[in-house]
Amino acid sequence: MNHWSSIMHQCSTLKVKAKIWTAHLNGKKHRDSCERLKQQLASGPKRQSDVTSTQNGAPPVKKVKETPAPPSSDPIQTPWQKVKDDENALLRDRKGIIEGVPHGFFDDKRKDGMVRETIENEAHMNEEYDRLMRELNEKNVEEEDERDALLRDLSNADEQMEKWMRLNAMEKLKEARLQEVNFTRFQFIYRFIGVKQFPPQ
Repeated sequence: MNHWSSIMHQCSTLKVKAKIWTAHLNGKKHRDSCERLKQQLASGPKRQSDVTSTQNGAPPVKKVKETPAPPSSDPIQTPWQKVKDDENALLRDRKGIIEGVPHGFFDDKRKDGMVRETIENEAHMNEEYDRLMRELNEKNVEEEDERDALLRDLSNADEQMEKWMRLNAMEKLKEARLQEVNFTRFQFIYRFIGVKQFPPQ
């Protein structure tokens, strides 16, 4: 069993999650390994004629310099490059599809319409919910403002009543004092004029 078949065998039996495999393929270590492998494959084993000519003492035959072909036209493709290309093609095909929805789900017009209708209904319901929450918040703010105003009015009314009660008590005290003063004044006057009985009947 040669080296490549053992790698292929190990890769085919190893189960790797797609995200981990994608991360590995995009990693620097993998890219460096691919570059080294490409260089090894491009240089390939030396031909026997070159080796024998250098051993015989003859000057080596000059190679014709070839321009390297672009990597996309390279006919040699490693198995992991093929897997990467397949994954990229699959990702391109799946672009725009919702995760968890089976491929081809939207090909059915009825199901597609139901999903679109559901999405539109959900958006409409979210709008209605937001509007309702705004209205409830505004109503709560208005109710709190009314309650605060009522509490302020009650507090002001209590203060006014307390002030009126104090004023009333002061008025009564004033009247009582005035009566006392008037009583003593009349008593003095009656005594002065000689009236014995006070108050006169």
